Amino acid sequence: MPKNSFNVVGYFERWGFAARLAYAWRDESLNSNFVGSFFTFQDLSGNPKTYAIYQASYGQLDGQLEYDFLGDHLGVLLSAVNLTNEKQHTYLQWKNEPFTYDDSGRRLFFGVKGKW
Repeated sequence: MPKNSFNVVGYFERWGFAARLAYAWRDESLNSNFVGSFFTFQDLSGNPKTYAIYQASYGQLDGQLEYDFLGDHLGVLLSAVNLTNEKQHTYLQWKNEPFTYDDSGRRLFFGVKGKW
């Protein structure tokens, strides 16, 4: 669990138009996902070495735009995840020893919504 984290959300809604921006950030922490918290391997002499796996700090900006036509009966929306195209990674014991790297990229979604 990271020692420090925060979320900030801004929202605007008026005249059928809605916009939302959300930013989430977390500090580095001991890894707690499916990879595990520790990695053991043998060094060149055959002795076991165990290193802690750390999740690097990470921040992500998401946003959404919506516009409703005909009151709230028909609308369109555009949603974006990871607008700043941040990458997530873990490292072994020290920051210059990378372990995993996740580049899921920026993702955009378009939709139409209706209500009768």
